[in-house]
Amino acid sequence: MTKQVEANHLEVKQMINYSTRSHNLKRGIFTFCEKLTPKFKKPVQKFIFEMVFGLIASQSSHLTKIARKLNESILLKKTVERLSKRLMDFRDNEQLQEN
Repeated sequence: MTKQVEANHLEVKQMINYSTRSHNLKRGIFTFCEKLTPKFKKPVQKFIFEMVFGLIASQSSHLTKIARKLNESILLKKTVERLSKRLMDFRDNEQLQEN
């Protein structure tokens, strides 16, 4: 193989490894959140996962930074509004702390 082909092959392999690590990390966070929220309904579990993942991925508590890391196919503004509304409506603090 030429040096260029080898470099491209190595780059693709690194991207696959990065993608696999990213997927495994996301899966680990999801599993953690499932254990944390077994009695919650699915929409609440999803919200908690999104917040935990976003907090970890963005290393910030700003909703815009969390929303960016969720990488949704809708406008960032809409994701922030949804997270904000869910956060304001969240009333299961005590139940979450028990777990």
